[in-house]
Amino acid sequence: MKDIFKVSIIALSVQLGACSWFDSDDDSSNADLVTKYDGVWLAEAYGEGIKIGNGIFMTFDYTSDYCLVEDEDTIDSEADIDEVIYSADSEHFKLIAGYGTKDFHSPGKEYTKTANGLMPSSCENGFIAQQGESGYQRDVVRDLDLFFQTFAEYYVSFELTGTDWNAIYNAAAAEVDSDTSDVELFDVLYNAIAALKDSHVSVTSPDIGVASVNNEPVMWEQLLNEYAEQNNLSLPIPAEHSAAVNEYIGDNIELYEAIIETYAEDESDIKTDGVLKWFKNEGVGYLEIGAMVDVASTGNLEDIEADIAAAKSAIESALTDLSDTDALILDVRMNNGGRDVISMAFASYFIESAGTFAQKSVTDQFGVTTVSNYDLTPAAQTYTKPTFILTSASTVSAAETFVILLKAQDHIATVGQPTQGALSDILDKTLPNGFMINLSNEKYLTTDGEWYERTGIPVDVQVPHFDLESRELVIDKSIETVLAILSGE
Repeated sequence: MKDIFKVSIIALSVQLGACSWFDSDDDSSNADLVTKYDGVWLAEAYGEGIKIGNGIFMTFDYTSDYCLVEDEDTIDSEADIDEVIYSADSEHFKLIAGYGTKDFHSPGKEYTKTANGLMPSSCENGFIAQQGESGYQRDVVRDLDLFFQTFAEYYVSFELTGTDWNAIYNAAAAEVDSDTSDVELFDVLYNAIAALKDSHVSVTSPDIGVASVNNEPVMWEQLLNEYAEQNNLSLPIPAEHSAAVNEYIGDNIELYEAIIETYAEDESDIKTDGVLKWFKNEGVGYLEIGAMVDVASTGNLEDIEADIAAAKSAIESALTDLSDTDALILDVRMNNGGRDVISMAFASYFIESAGTFAQKSVTDQFGVTTVSNYDLTPAAQTYTKPTFILTSASTVSAAETFVILLKAQDHIATVGQPTQGALSDILDKTLPNGFMINLSNEKYLTTDGEWYERTGIPVDVQVPHFDLESRELVIDKSIETVLAILSGE
């Protein structure tokens, strides 16, 4: 097992996983139920399918050679399915779950109905039994093969990461046999994904932990490296230094927040609402958006409708207080992401007119590419005075979506460091042994077709993020840069 300091998890993502789609008091199937949705529906580019019939709504995952049930729910009526779909015709539909509400959502996956209820060829002979199910048989070689095939068929781009996935597979396969333990398998899979250096790629075991590797070091990793250098240590940090390095990281992150707050005119003027914090500095507003999920900080990640409402309420409170400012600093440097629909909700308060602000595309195994638009309409209350978005390598995932949506606006400039470059949606899968895997699956594009995966979204003015010199001087260089620009220096 790898030392904990080799394992890095930063990009917050809210995944559906094996969830229950419907609320039903009756767990028995309605074998006589017939709906207009009966049949098999596939999202080819994601390796996901839905089979509906006899009162059962079953979701499944598949590759060329493998097929597994993800979840199975009973339905009482056709109306149950209508409630979880936001777009549909006789041949296609899109599900709401994970994307927002019927009235306000980010672009979701499209499922296409197959002819005559045809299942993928890998599913025709049934589904692989999974851990905890009747008939499950542990097979390490099969699980390894499924893991690599899933990435081979659905990962967004090996060319972008410069990796030879076949070579990585061959090396991994040489280390695995029927006697390989789960811990050893986890280590093999970790070594495989480490080569990708993708924040949205991870392996999770309920018993072992979570492993992922970032493309660019985020703040805590920068501080970890700094501690190692100051103490003449090499990575991974020796176990006897764990307490000291954690204290060093924690103290400096607290210092970071404290330095930012020194720019408030008065400490009593600092206001918060969930993940938002704001104050004024001589006519300049400062607004930090700390996350794109759980905006009310309740710990409830399931209620998207409530999260959207909380986001709108919080941003409206902040902008009301900041309405008399002449310019705004909008800080997402420590925002690890969340949901695109929350990014869209926040972004709608900083645009001047309706339109398409970004796109995402996905390509299936047959080379068919589907492009979806991020369309926004301005909120009733908007801020369109000069606005400076602060970013860093700790700006990740849905926080990067937020930057993409606003970057082209005439009144907005970006300051700091490029973002992490982990924009792609996460595709989540489960191996028969219970390991969960996440992989990047979609391309996020600007309206000009720019793709910033891995490279990160560039900034207009590059400034170091919270380096040692900043801490010694007790200043925030990005805020100082914005104030200097506004003063004409």
